[in-house]
Amino acid sequence: GYLVDEVITPRLGDYGGTVVLTTNSLAGFVNQTGNVGLNYRGYPFDLRLQAVYRGKYLTTNSTNPALVRYQKAKTTWNWKSRYAVSRRMSLFLDLENMFSVPLDTIYIANNPEWIVSQRPFLMKIVGGVTGRF
Repeated sequence: GYLVDEVITPRLGDYGGTVVLTTNSLAGFVNQTGNVGLNYRGYPFDLRLQAVYRGKYLTTNSTNPALVRYQKAKTTWNWKSRYAVSRRMSLFLDLENMFSVPLDTIYIANNPEWIVSQRPFLMKIVGGVTGRF
């Protein structure tokens, strides 16, 4: 007889276990991110508007499609401002997550309408005085 070697080619989503995953994504891997900013610096002002984007991604995988979970894409906006009262003293006002975009929004089976959990994250306002003495 002949000896025949069986060649096994791993499929995308097959990580060597006994269960083959239902999608071809790796849980927790974010493949789309980006940020952009607009700055103005001119005495006595220092103003910054920043946007941070994170695309949707798989959070939990399963052989049961009803248990597959995704994180919804989101864009958060931040505002940072400084006003120099003098060369040694400045006032600042920062707004983080200006539109109170949730920290995370988890949904089922690649359908953003089927939200199973959402953690709110309200806008954070920080202001104060800085000085050099």
